[in-house]
Amino acid sequence: MNSKLKKIMVPFILMLIFNLGIYYFTNSKNFGAGLTPHIGILFISGLLFGVYGAIGSVIGNLICDLVRGYNLISSISSAIISFGISYLAYKLWYTKFNKKLELTKPKLINTYQLVKFLIITIICGFLYASLTAKLCYLIYPWTIPLTLKIELSYFINFINSSFILGIIGIWISKRIDFVQIPEHQQKTFNKKVYTTIGILLIVFTLATIIIDKLIVLNNRIIFVETLLITILLFTYLTKPNTHNLSNESFNSISEKVMNIFLIITLIIIFISIVLSFNHDFIKVL
Repeated sequence: MNSKLKKIMVPFILMLIFNLGIYYFTNSKNFGAGLTPHIGILFISGLLFGVYGAIGSVIGNLICDLVRGYNLISSISSAIISFGISYLAYKLWYTKFNKKLELTKPKLINTYQLVKFLIITIICGFLYASLTAKLCYLIYPWTIPLTLKIELSYFINFINSSFILGIIGIWISKRIDFVQIPEHQQKTFNKKVYTTIGILLIVFTLATIIIDKLIVLNNRIIFVETLLITILLFTYLTKPNTHNLSNESFNSISEKVMNIFLIITLIIIFISIVLSFNHDFIKVL
């Protein structure tokens, strides 16, 4: 099977398993209620497989959304946003934020990489939750009183599932080299423009959340907010990759310590999720 096709099919299959599996076997609810580990598939697929992983996981999620009863407009709109967020994880990882440090494939072997991974997870989760909640507002008006709860639910689920699946996926990728590496592009572009777009994307999204709580909203306001955030998001995704990756191989004591730390953290988070699993807030849906 073609390598690119594999990078589409693996996330596609995983999305079907995680999404519909949790939905049917745990009697899960829609709109972010309960455990939604499938949104972590969106994140890790984009991070490891780039545009191919984003395509595979989004197509799988689109099918699952239709099966779960979301209408066609909602499912397609969600797919567009999901693709942007999934691919954003890839773009952010291969963005050089510290000129002194080399870019590598997704790894968690030092403090810088761990912090970078956490920040990317939070940014993607923040944008995903905000945009998804706005879509619910526009397409399912009866969820308007629950917008904040839906937003928080998606954010928490995105962070938890992305962190857990991210650690597992990156750990596996160290043993099976299947990561999609961006091609070096010989393009001249204004880096400050993309930096500004990235900052505007985060600041504007945060501003809309604050504004939404202070004014009387209507569909026009939410639609304009959603459209502008989406435009900023996809504009940032056009940023070319012009940095070379380091081929340095790591097998140090610090890496082993970091692996132990991550495994312990993973176990604690998993136990916490199981113990705190609660459907009470969404019973009104």
